[in-house]
Amino acid sequence: MRIVRTALLCAIVGLFLGGSGGSATGDTLPVIRVGILTSTTDAPLWIADRYGYFKDEGLSVQFLTFSSGEQMIAPLSTGQLDVGGGSAAASLYNAVARGADVRLVADLGSDPPGYGFNQMIVRADLVKSGKYKSIKDAKGLTIATNALEVRRRRNW
Repeated sequence: MRIVRTALLCAIVGLFLGGSGGSATGDTLPVIRVGILTSTTDAPLWIADRYGYFKDEGLSVQFLTFSSGEQMIAPLSTGQLDVGGGSAAASLYNAVARGADVRLVADLGSDPPGYGFNQMIVRADLVKSGKYKSIKDAKGLTIATNALEVRRRRNW
């Protein structure tokens, strides 16, 4: 847990100090606006906040919920959001190509050999009853996701 705490604090503090150049005055803690997807990937951020790690470092974190990382690009580009976590997508590359002052500074998740990054959570009753044993059993079940990728069919 110490490694997660240190990595999160370095990323958040580094982004704040590098991006805004502000400092706390008096008893007011600087507010860091963090874009999240409310997925399991965000769990370390919620845990760090719950245990007061940000406050211990003199920061106040405000979580703003988005349905995809792509939706964070415009607020990041205009300064309405200080930090965002999501997948690199075309919107990020397009924003950078247009001169948006954003930086990729930390890995929110990785997929090293032997470990899986993407998780799927299945209701316990489906597993206990034997209705769900493997991914093949997901056919016909309702599956939730944070954002659907829309692809157009091309007839070439």
